[in-house]
Amino acid sequence: MTICDHYTRVSSGGSTLPRDSIVVGILFGTRDSLACADSIVDAVEIEFETRKGVTPTIVASSIKMKIELHAEVFPLQEAVGWYRVGDAVEASDLTVQSQIVAHVADPLFVLVRTEPEDGAKEVPVSLYEAVGGAFVAMDFELEASEPERIAIEHVAKARRPANAAGTDDGGGALKEQLQSVASSIDSMRVRVDALVDYLRKVEAKEVQPDQKLLRQAVALVKILPAIPSAKGGTVLSEEFRREFDDTLTISYLSTIAKTAVSLRTYSEKSKLTEASSGTNLTSTRIRRGLH
Repeated sequence: MTICDHYTRVSSGGSTLPRDSIVVGILFGTRDSLACADSIVDAVEIEFETRKGVTPTIVASSIKMKIELHAEVFPLQEAVGWYRVGDAVEASDLTVQSQIVAHVADPLFVLVRTEPEDGAKEVPVSLYEAVGGAFVAMDFELEASEPERIAIEHVAKARRPANAAGTDDGGGALKEQLQSVASSIDSMRVRVDALVDYLRKVEAKEVQPDQKLLRQAVALVKILPAIPSAKGGTVLSEEFRREFDDTLTISYLSTIAKTAVSLRTYSEKSKLTEASSGTNLTSTRIRRGLH
């Protein structure tokens, strides 16, 4: 979504860059050396210098700053590669790859095509790895997080009525989202129970162990943010507490803003009332003096 938004802003003239400018950025995610798998979860555009007919030059200070800022907000993520929007892999991509290597170890390259082939059923996205001075295509799985899925649904379609009568009962979109989340959690619970039951049977030697499945289970456990922290808690609890504090802060600032607006409105109405009352009182005194 971030890459598509970046391309839309540039191509529609909503960016400071020319409409025909290249669209490149840095990719962030996690790396699991045990399972030999990388996960890309976020993307950020980067600054570059370009001249006609010359390969673009990445601004080193810009990419370094954005990697550091991203690490402060998402300490569990790291830079894993870069992306470009275009129709095909070009020779200049290897030059850009060599510039990215100075900041990212073994960077992946994601190419997003703007014009998919007729009748194509797959997302026009390709993943490459630089091997021996050439890009080699890699297999990948495309997944969407819950917030992304909800955002896409809101963009792709209008809000549907909550009941058959065509009126909104006040639950609407939020109710649908919560039901979807509950369904996903129930499905995940069923799968976790099945995995735990299998591991117990393997431990009890009731079934033959599947080494590939066991390695995947170990890799899954290692992904869980259960690293002890200096405060005696876990990374998961710290992130939850941080997110909870941020939510409370936003709610507090929102309340202050609403209160300030109410006070300003009350003050303006009071001034109008006082001005009106003062004018009427003066007119009454003048009329009484004339009599």
